[in-house]
Formats: sequence, structure tokens, C-alpha cells
Amino acid sequence: MAQADLHVMFDQSESVTIVKLVGPIDSATFDQFKSAMQPILKEPVPLCVVDCTELSYINSKGIGLLANLHRQAMICMGYAAFFGIAPRIKKTFDLLGLGKRLHIFPNLEESVAACKASRTPA
Repeated sequence: MAQADLHVMFDQSESVTIVKLVGPIDSATFDQFKSAMQPILKEPVPLCVVDCTELSYINSKGIGLLANLHRQAMICMGYAAFFGIAPRIKKTFDLLGLGKRLHIFPNLEESVAACKASRTPA
């Protein structure tokens, strides 16, 4: 059986980093995923959108890293948004209580707008 590869691609929309995940996050690809996300986790005020439309699978360690991204962004007064989460993955997030904690949106535009709005003074 061929091992599936994970591709982590980055794009920028003004001050928001967009991370596109393609493939599975499993025991074979977790270290690659963690290394790719380190620069975002180290940003002083991370503004990040994670595109999960082509994320085929995520293990518990990968879910933990996404939750950590969210937590780190909140601590630093940043924002992490997620979109395109497959229903079966969203169900896992919901079972873990993350469905209501994470900022999950239906599309890229709403995710980026939420990140930008988080930086706008009320």
C-alpha cells in the first residue's frame, strides 16, 4: 500500500497567513506538519487561516497541534480560523469539545474576514 503524502502550502492575504493542508496528518506525516507549523506558532501575533478542504485524515496528535495553534493565537491576541473541515473530522472535533472552541467557518472569505476583524478595534 502506497503511503500518502502531506503537503502544507502557505499563502498570504494581507496580514493573514493561509495554510492549506493536502493529504493525511498521521504518524508518518505528523513531524512534517509540526515543523511546517512552527513559524506560525512563534509569530508574536499569529493571524492564521487553516484550509482543511483537502485534509483527508487527522490523528489525535494533529488535532492537538491545531488546538495548540488556536490556543497560542488566543494567548498572543492573534486569531486562528479553520474552514473546509470534512464532516467526519468535524464530528471528531465536536466529540472532543473543540467544535465550539475553534473558530470554524464555511469558507476562506469568512475565515480571512474574521481574522482581519479580530485586529480591528471595537
